[in-house]
Amino acid sequence: MGHHFTNFVVAQSNRFAHAAARAVAESPAKAYNPLIIWGAQGVGKTHLLRAIYHFTSALHTDLKVKWVTGDTMVEAFTSHPDEGERGAWFTEQKKDIYAQSDVLLIDDVQEFAPEDKQEARSALLDVIERMFDSNRQVVMAADRSPDEIGDLAHLMRNYEWGLIVDIAAPDTETRLEIENLQAVLRAQQKRQLDPIDYRITREWSIEHAAYMYVFYKILYRGYIPPSRRESKEELLLSPVAVGDREWALRNATHFGTEVRDDIYVHYPELRRTYRITCEWSVPKAEYVYTLHKTTHWEDQEPTTARFEGNKAWAERNAAHFSVEIEEAVSAAAVADRGPSRL
Repeated sequence: MGHHFTNFVVAQSNRFAHAAARAVAESPAKAYNPLIIWGAQGVGKTHLLRAIYHFTSALHTDLKVKWVTGDTMVEAFTSHPDEGERGAWFTEQKKDIYAQSDVLLIDDVQEFAPEDKQEARSALLDVIERMFDSNRQVVMAADRSPDEIGDLAHLMRNYEWGLIVDIAAPDTETRLEIENLQAVLRAQQKRQLDPIDYRITREWSIEHAAYMYVFYKILYRGYIPPSRRESKEELLLSPVAVGDREWALRNATHFGTEVRDDIYVHYPELRRTYRITCEWSVPKAEYVYTLHKTTHWEDQEPTTARFEGNKAWAERNAAHFSVEIEEAVSAAAVADRGPSRL
């Protein structure tokens, strides 16, 4: 269910913020630059940022539109004592990447508020100034007033066309309208995705020597009546995630399915293998941690699914799957990126 202006419920509490977001999406850097939208959680800030992203990307195909969360930027702008000059070099590279966006959308900018984030705040303000000077649009969303986020409010007052707008909590009537719209959109999405089933099974993991619960999304080749939905030739079984029993029961309830123990009867899987790599991504100008999950079927070629995350995510998965993080960095990538950060 995507976030667009067409499925945003406009009310008295958010009318001004919606109008400002729409104006920015239609004509980036022409008005309200920078724009800050703030309010409590769940009032629609992220919806408006995502709507700007989709609308601007579709209307201005020549512009580079980037959406990023505050915690991602804080991590990028925070150097460590042992990095020395390398840390400062990497921070400058990150600032250049963000400042080269034509439209930069920053969600959860309150992540810059803590006192120990002064270095990251300074980098953020530098990026905003660079973008403003080069006539590029910046939009931020926060769960608190900019006055509570370091020098952000002071900086905004330096820009003649900057705007700070808040969204109040919706009244009862608006909240009910939002819930009704979400129900309609979920129903439409289900019809578009049909026929899809879900299944959660308890399988023996050879590499773990233990049972694990696997969540499957079942994609049928065309419409298959429920009575015939057990034939492997008529469906594509896609493993999505793995978890413990509590996780399995929670998802079984949510998706209206049940936890099964008979996966080997219909879908004889041999094993899964895992790799986690840390590689330098030249397009992203950052390290990318990738989990490679290879599924080995009895009568099919192995298939590999890839998932990306940050270092903490990679370390958690490395511990969970009992594998090491491979530093598979090519010589060409080393030459392109400058000093090593590992």
